[in-house]
Amino acid sequence: MKQTEINQTKTKTGTQAKRFISISTPDGSRKIWVARPTAIGRIYAACNFGLNGNMKFVDALDKLAYVTVDQATTFNDSYSRLVMVHTGEGKSCLEKLMEDLPAIMEEYL
Repeated sequence: MKQTEINQTKTKTGTQAKRFISISTPDGSRKIWVARPTAIGRIYAACNFGLNGNMKFVDALDKLAYVTVDQATTFNDSYSRLVMVHTGEGKSCLEKLMEDLPAIMEEYL
């Protein structure tokens, strides 16, 4: 139903988690890379699709209790960016996004 990747790299001292996760639609045509929250609570996400007129997707994200969409920017038909602010603890917010975002993507994209 959903694809979620936690990107990791091998180092000499072991496995180190990268700074983002990747979530895609079941067919793999739409993908969002979500960065780990910054120290001030911002979550940056890059999308391989434009948000042109698709504010229902952004509104659905904004309705989640643990994040607020601060900015949604479309650069072209194949790239857009979201800036969200988490309202709770950053790690749990990212885990919740990993659970909720695929369903929102499936419904609104």
